[in-house]
Amino acid sequence: ACAVVMVLRLKNYLFRGNMSLFKAREWWSATAGYEEFHDIGCLCVGNIDNNPSNNDKIVVGSYKGLLRVYSPCAGAFTPAHLLIEINLNDPILQLALGPFISNSKGVHLLVLHPRRLAVHSLSVEKTELEDQYRLLKVYEHKLERTAYNMVHGPFGGVRDVKEGICVQSMDGQLSVYEEDVFSFARFLPNVLIPGPLCYVKKSNTMVTVNGEGKLEAYTYRALVGASSALSNQMKESKLPQSGKRLTSDWSINLGENALEIEVVNPKSWGTSNILVLGERSLFCCRDNGTLEWMMKLEYTPCCLHGYSVSAAKEDGERSVKYIVATHSNTLMVYDNMRMEWTAQVSHSPVAVRIGKFEGLKGVVVTLDEVGHVTCSYMGTDPSHFSPPTPQAREMNYEKLEKEYKELHKIVKESLKGSEVTPVRKQGVVTITSEVVEKPRVIMLSDGDHVSSGEGDSQQSRAAIQLCCEVMVELSTDHMISDVVLTVDTDQPLAVHPCIFRWNQIAAGDVNPITLTFVCTPNMLPAHTLAVVTVMYTLSQSAVAHPAITQHLITLPLSLYCRPVAPAKNAEHKVTIDTNCPPVSLFTLFPEFSVCDDETVPQNAIGFQLLPGAEVTLVVSKTSERYRLQSDCFEALALFEAELVKRLTQHYDES
Repeated sequence: ACAVVMVLRLKNYLFRGNMSLFKAREWWSATAGYEEFHDIGCLCVGNIDNNPSNNDKIVVGSYKGLLRVYSPCAGAFTPAHLLIEINLNDPILQLALGPFISNSKGVHLLVLHPRRLAVHSLSVEKTELEDQYRLLKVYEHKLERTAYNMVHGPFGGVRDVKEGICVQSMDGQLSVYEEDVFSFARFLPNVLIPGPLCYVKKSNTMVTVNGEGKLEAYTYRALVGASSALSNQMKESKLPQSGKRLTSDWSINLGENALEIEVVNPKSWGTSNILVLGERSLFCCRDNGTLEWMMKLEYTPCCLHGYSVSAAKEDGERSVKYIVATHSNTLMVYDNMRMEWTAQVSHSPVAVRIGKFEGLKGVVVTLDEVGHVTCSYMGTDPSHFSPPTPQAREMNYEKLEKEYKELHKIVKESLKGSEVTPVRKQGVVTITSEVVEKPRVIMLSDGDHVSSGEGDSQQSRAAIQLCCEVMVELSTDHMISDVVLTVDTDQPLAVHPCIFRWNQIAAGDVNPITLTFVCTPNMLPAHTLAVVTVMYTLSQSAVAHPAITQHLITLPLSLYCRPVAPAKNAEHKVTIDTNCPPVSLFTLFPEFSVCDDETVPQNAIGFQLLPGAEVTLVVSKTSERYRLQSDCFEALALFEAELVKRLTQHYDES
């Protein structure tokens, strides 16, 4: 009896989502990009290339606008698994696959950007060495309002019609498109912030969660017959409007915000089930608004995916199967409210899907916030982690801290010898950078020309500017060809030259280049970073693979501003509290040191950006606080980020 009680307690502890004895068995994994961010709509799985084998592909989009298509195979990631990588130039909010072209039987890719909606097709060209993939834009729509999410389906409830697309904007407007034709737009009532949106085919309704925490359904017929979405000028004119007031078909009070809504459709019979993942609860209801059950969660969920609805059981209850991912890196498989399995994954997913790869069905595909894509399946291998046995003797914390500091000092000393440190290495190409010259003041006369990240711009007037030179070295371990190096910057920073080309680079060669960065006084800077991108072709085993490597250059702060006398008063102030002793500002910012001047206070330092905005940084003499102040609020952002970065580095080194 005692053993049974222990087993039940262990089961309840594990099923609360705290941990799992089992790990999801990794079948394939890859990393999509570097310092890119992804969210719940940035992953979709399907046969995007319409391959006759009907194997699924993984499509990943990021907020940087990069789209990648993977064809995973069992084992480690290789460049051949990446079918295509392309920059769409705008953040990717959501991806979807479907028949968005009526005269084509295959599926196409629907991509939602903040201000446009585009449909693409993936074409394949057969060659002797390997297949070449191209992404072709079929049509696109320009959006008048900033988009939030979208749904698609056979709107109107009629089969074999055009696939409709519905886009929800940040202010709650639904815009409906039928392929390349705009149909209508309607505003949803009671929308403070937009919520998750789904389309239920069985009942032909749009389901969302409004700002009051209510789950509401609107029939497509009601949307068509409601009054049109009007601009503010038309509302103020008080002209008569055509159509009825938009009202919901049914509503359920959830009492909390929703993270995701999933519709689980049966194959051929009955009504659909709607799963709503809240911040603390999980709800299941029918498409007619009947709440079947709700379950309180004892963990923090992050995403949901429903994948099966089976026939009614003997007690009349249908079996709805779904997966919930948690912020504790756990996948939890449910059958209604009963947990069937739980397994640990290596990252905290933001999106979960199920696909079929190489004939293997039921593969769980997860994507985390920074772009780790993993294909796994539920295995029975137990975790190798075993808790350490407690030590009976008391710990000498002073001795341990002393030993830690000595080891930390040895590590720091060993790293001081290298002047140029590789920041990133992907594949066989390594990029390093080093500032070889301190920023200096220059005068740009009429007719001078530099290239900036926002396109070429002519500085038509003479102005005081700052510039510095950076040495970038490109090296490789294997032979690469068709090498193109580009340098991307944001205004007010400009770089010359910004593009380099090599026909071929042999293994072991080091190619140094010198970049001249110029800071112009036309606008305020947002950061001190520049991005170096190298595109090349890697030949391995007589097969050529395109590849991309990126590297971040951190430019000196003195390139953007000059030291000035600190100001005593300012309109905008930001205070930063710390839990460590205050540090001298001239220790944090040695390049702006003016300690020889006795009239300048030692607890304050002033900066002047090239457009003229001044920022003062003050450290408290009695407390652990730092204060940034300026008459220009936008100018504080750069120095706040720089202060936090330098404080973190200082305390890590001490």
